[in-house]
Amino acid sequence: MSSPRQVLDDALSMEAAEVRRSSRLVLGPIDWRVRRGERWVVLGPNGAGKTTLVELASASQRPSAGIVEILGGRLGRVDLRQLRGRLGYAGPAVARRLYSDMTALEVVTSGATASYASWWERPDEAAGLRARGLLAEANLEGREDQRWLTLSEGQRQQVLLSRALVRAPEILVLDEPGTALDLHARETLVARLGSFAHSYPEMAVIMVTHHLEDIPPGFSHALLLNAGRAVFSGPIHEALRPDPLSRCFGLDLEVRLHRGRWSAVAGDTWAP
Repeated sequence: MSSPRQVLDDALSMEAAEVRRSSRLVLGPIDWRVRRGERWVVLGPNGAGKTTLVELASASQRPSAGIVEILGGRLGRVDLRQLRGRLGYAGPAVARRLYSDMTALEVVTSGATASYASWWERPDEAAGLRARGLLAEANLEGREDQRWLTLSEGQRQQVLLSRALVRAPEILVLDEPGTALDLHARETLVARLGSFAHSYPEMAVIMVTHHLEDIPPGFSHALLLNAGRAVFSGPIHEALRPDPLSRCFGLDLEVRLHRGRWSAVAGDTWAP
């Protein structure tokens, strides 16, 4: 049984959580706890259940069975509109819903009202100022009025991240933010995410990725998924070892840590 103090510290908790689609189990049962200020990376092969986990963690889906609590509210019992106002999310699901003629600034400010078009709800002046500050933080000062789809892939990811941050969320969920980025864009994004331990010390971060190279320095924990189940969950230096990672990906892996950055390659015993 959780103590009152533990409940206050929990940003997210799952107990025997399952998701079924057409009677097929796609995730779970899974037990997972993310505390405030922790920064988690979720790793696993395609089809491992990462997207479904993100949907639960961002309050976009309810579990078919078990318990999911986010910021003290249980999915199925809490007002999702109020809960989502305390969450930040960046991923393909957001990008697909934005209008193509929106400017970079309009995309970021739309996050203040959780809308997908600038004319639905007008953000207040404070949100506009914060949005401009976040774009400047992303080195996009001067591009506020540029149509966001004309920006580079790396710049668009920075805009989506800024949108997720504009409401100062208590939980930030990132769904494969490094996908399709070139080396410069990836390293710029990793550096920004790595700064969150200092700039947002109380915010819990959950980032899904396929690649260890995308993990920023300062991330504290890792969840390894395979076939909808947790292979390992815990401190990152315990999770990102050859044995649990090899079981997760079904491949004999060698793991390296250099200057706070992780990488993995196939071991000598594996051959294509």
